[in-house]
Amino acid sequence: MAGLILFVAVQLVAVTAIFGPGLVHRWVLGRGATDVHELASLRQTVGVCGRDYRIDERRTVRTHDEIVAWSGLEPTLVDPDPFPPCPAGVCTTASDSVPCATVVFVRVGSDAYVGYALQGGP
Repeated sequence: MAGLILFVAVQLVAVTAIFGPGLVHRWVLGRGATDVHELASLRQTVGVCGRDYRIDERRTVRTHDEIVAWSGLEPTLVDPDPFPPCPAGVCTTASDSVPCATVVFVRVGSDAYVGYALQGGP
């Protein structure tokens, strides 16, 4: 019995060591959205807050200032990896009268972002 408990404890420590830092980084600290992601490896669609967003076909890279000049707002950054946390301001599946971001951005450089547009409307 003691051997089984030790085996399970070792497995739990191993899983925590492998997945724990990523979970803390993305879910607790919410920093996955601010990470620099490889443009060439971005998927066509990302799921955020239960909604699908599709990448700009040309994969146009814009600076922070270009996004603010275009939209008048700070860019809403999202984590393109599967099962990301739901950042404030993103459209969700819940019916709400509060405005939400119909275009979100993924960071691909120190001051470089690519846009994803909401599919299916608010």
